[in-house]
Amino acid sequence: MAKFGRIDGVINNAGVNDSVGLERGNYESFIASLDKNLVHYYLIVHHALPELKKSKGAIVNIGSKTAETGHGNTSAYAAANGGRNALTREWAVELLKYGIRVNGVIVAECFTPLYETWIKTFDHPEENYKRSLLKFHLKIE
Repeated sequence: MAKFGRIDGVINNAGVNDSVGLERGNYESFIASLDKNLVHYYLIVHHALPELKKSKGAIVNIGSKTAETGHGNTSAYAAANGGRNALTREWAVELLKYGIRVNGVIVAECFTPLYETWIKTFDHPEENYKRSLLKFHLKIE
């Protein structure tokens, strides 16, 4: 607001698949993962909302296909992304009366430096990457 005087949109695009699974996870790491992968989406929009109402702006929440397909050893990340999907739908309904558009973009595999680091934690990273792509491809057809 100080720099531009208005907020026309919010793009929520921060998160990390931190491999907090069911077997190897714990309550503390699960909650911490939800905080860094879901809660900040809510907080950012909550604080921007008064200005978004004025501008009739837009919100875009970036999510992951992991919420729909699973991946293994990603319980917290999958749950957070499911929560992102739910927030997107909920906000679309809640904010319609203000003319605020709310959309989600669900990313399948996106080979970023962080993703490359994560995929290398598996025994056969290239095979796992190809299997993940194939699994997603088969589910959407």
